[in-house]
Amino acid sequence: MVYMCVRANSQGKRAPAKDEEMCMFNHHRVHVPSLTTYLLLDLASFSNDQFIDWVSGLDRKDGVVKTQQEAKQEWIETCRSAIAYLVEAPSEEKGDDYVPILASGAQSSPFTVLLQAVVKLEKMYLTTAFMNQNVRASWAASALAAADCHDVASLIETLERNISWAAVDPDWRDERTPWRTDVMKVMNRKTMERLAQQAGAPVWQVSNWTWNSVPPSSLSAEEKVRKALIELEQNVAWEAVHQRWRKERHAWLASLQATTEYPAMMEHLVTLEEVLRDSSFKGDWKEAGRAAWKERAKQGVSDGKKIDFTQFGSMLLELEANLLGGCFLPNWTFQVFAWRHPFQAMEEEV
Repeated sequence: MVYMCVRANSQGKRAPAKDEEMCMFNHHRVHVPSLTTYLLLDLASFSNDQFIDWVSGLDRKDGVVKTQQEAKQEWIETCRSAIAYLVEAPSEEKGDDYVPILASGAQSSPFTVLLQAVVKLEKMYLTTAFMNQNVRASWAASALAAADCHDVASLIETLERNISWAAVDPDWRDERTPWRTDVMKVMNRKTMERLAQQAGAPVWQVSNWTWNSVPPSSLSAEEKVRKALIELEQNVAWEAVHQRWRKERHAWLASLQATTEYPAMMEHLVTLEEVLRDSSFKGDWKEAGRAAWKERAKQGVSDGKKIDFTQFGSMLLELEANLLGGCFLPNWTFQVFAWRHPFQAMEEEV
């Protein structure tokens, strides 16, 4: 579902939101702050209530005791009040500078309400919901430094990435990929603004790009390899990897995102192959080709200067092609052809 925020002009008539606040999603122009709020609500709606203490997030008033469901609904209404603020038209009685009372009970900006809702949700999750407790301290520091909806989207994405599969509804496995696509677009909108300025075009016109909102042509060969490796890992189901990956994954991603050196990226590729269960590979390749692949990959780590885009892409394609179809999230079926294309096109040119 696509939500679009509208505002009122000086005559009190409804008018579209400003171009700089808009983004393209599924060929529709949508309002970024509103979309960010709905992305947060999506995450909460697919979370398993057994892993969230909703009552602990309440601002207790008059000693009134509420149930988990009542507390959850109050948190949801707080989020929705920020959206209601965004779509409310100013009136002559209220004036253009009117700031409504939000669900939090105080005059505040919708961004502040949204940020508080994200922070509150993270605190309400039980410790057993997280894969890596060490991430929470750096997440809290990022929350303190958040300045706009792009930063909030980044907080939502990091929060979701650290939540275990047990703490979310089983249907989230299907919903996660398109959800992350939208989150990534909001996160990287600042990059889009810079590129739009260079192109002399409105931001919303150049925002219907790939999942990271950066035109493929603007990425270096090394950045394309890193992007492809991250996408592959993100589309592998938890059942296809060893249990320890739930704790090691965040550090792996952070380290990979900090480098564009082929030897380092090859080392990350080797690590990914090692955490995949033996049952994840096709039988013939597991018995005949896997050992040779690992030998070539480790050689690439030790002598990375000889590795280039084509060779790395060949190694990546071989690994992906020899994983069983059931090892991937359902949406991979629709993404894999576009994912393979840059490497296959390069192979055809050679």
